[in-house]
Amino acid sequence: MSDNRKRFLSAFACLCFLITVFGCASPAYRTHSEFEVRVTNIGIPILVLSDIKIYELSPGGVVELRDDWGVIGKHNLLSAILANLQDKHYNVKPLITDKGIEKEVEEIQALHKAVNRSIQLHTYGPQLFPEKLRNFDYSLGSIERILKKCEADSLIFVDALGYISTNKPEASVSVCVSDSSGTIVWYCVKGSLGEYDLRDLESATELVKDILSCFPEVTG
Repeated sequence: MSDNRKRFLSAFACLCFLITVFGCASPAYRTHSEFEVRVTNIGIPILVLSDIKIYELSPGGVVELRDDWGVIGKHNLLSAILANLQDKHYNVKPLITDKGIEKEVEEIQALHKAVNRSIQLHTYGPQLFPEKLRNFDYSLGSIERILKKCEADSLIFVDALGYISTNKPEASVSVCVSDSSGTIVWYCVKGSLGEYDLRDLESATELVKDILSCFPEVTG
């Protein structure tokens, strides 16, 4: 299979997921059964922008992963999420890796990628598992070493997909909040067709605001 064909299929899969998420009638966010208790232990979260990709599809059908757009999108999402969570009174800080935890970060990102895919597939569709919706119970395993090194209490992972065709933006962003035990306590993914463009700061900010609108503020 040619590289362009692989890119096309990957981009097509992204588009199909956007349509699924955008058309999903169920609530966009998921919470652990003990969310009300566990969310009080979020404390100082570390923000990890894990997988940010933006594709371009030319009128001729050529698919290209645009790393330059991905860098812009990542910067916009970082700014938007930090600002939104700070407005909710979280002392959140971006992940800064060093050789002491580099291996752990790579391992947890790889695990998050698999878990993230499972959450989307089985609690949003198309392969819905009703039990997973009733009992939202996912874990990333131990993250204690990373949190201790970063002097933090929790991890927030962000993934995003952008798809640009004839200047029509399509995007989806997921936010995954894990407490100190590695348990995912809150998750939300939203997509848009022709509404949000991750390359634009104002547009990315609006999408982030929409996603985090149901995430509680720090109280007390």
